[in-house]
Amino acid sequence: MYSYKQKMKAINLYYQYGNKLTAVIRKLNYPHNRHTLAKWVKEYELTGTLKKKYHRQYKYSKKQKIEAVNHYLNHGKNMSYTCKSLGFPNRHYLKEWIDEFAPNERKTHIVSKTVINYSLDQKINAVTDLCVRALPVVKMETTTGISRTSYYKWKKELLGKEYPLEIGKEKADQDIITYETELKQLKKTLYRQKIELDILKQAEILLRKDQGVSQKLFTNREITIIINTLRALYPLTDLLTLLGISKSSYYYQKSAINKGDKYKNIRSLIKTIFEENKCCYGYRRIHSKLKTQGP
Repeated sequence: MYSYKQKMKAINLYYQYGNKLTAVIRKLNYPHNRHTLAKWVKEYELTGTLKKKYHRQYKYSKKQKIEAVNHYLNHGKNMSYTCKSLGFPNRHYLKEWIDEFAPNERKTHIVSKTVINYSLDQKINAVTDLCVRALPVVKMETTTGISRTSYYKWKKELLGKEYPLEIGKEKADQDIITYETELKQLKKTLYRQKIELDILKQAEILLRKDQGVSQKLFTNREITIIINTLRALYPLTDLLTLLGISKSSYYYQKSAINKGDKYKNIRSLIKTIFEENKCCYGYRRIHSKLKTQGP
């Protein structure tokens, strides 16, 4: 199909090149033949413009309409099957013909308002039955109330699109077990990565490591601070394993943090002595001064 703009460009070149069809086609590389271009020119000369859109119209005789309706009624009332078998019409026309020649005979689908959420185990059992084929899918659909579409959808999700449908029960069970194992392993990996990401985030927030964060650079005290922050989200055992600290070391550091700094006052006094003596005192003179002044 060519756009309105392309057609008008070709017509303008046609008049510019002295009504030469071949010259226009050689210049634009379209349309594919002289007949099409001549048709555009003729339409333009008769109407003064071109139609921007063309609507294809299908004309079917009454005999064809009745034939299509009879085929629909005699072959399970399946519209898709009727259209494919006869080669005509489309579903829209067929609906109209059925309502015209066989009122109230058109099969309608009633959509249920109740939505059922099936568990993973129910889906696995359904897919196993589908692959083993103890019953035809139509009978399974009637017995279980699960639609045929759901059966094939779950099979695609659990086993993949290329997995064969008709297999033995033992192989179906084994493949589904393999899938469950891989799914559990994937969940474990995602869980571990989530913990590691949260650890790095907390390290950046709490420790302000400007050169980047690496848990190898953390002291046991810093690791304990991170664990205390994340304990509400993750089990203690997982955090200890990922951060590489023993349980005893963690509780020792936790106890020390809760007690506070017992040398806080002495540190302040040492700093004052050092600054009052023009920052010249060494540790021996500071120690002597502390003994003189007392804590």
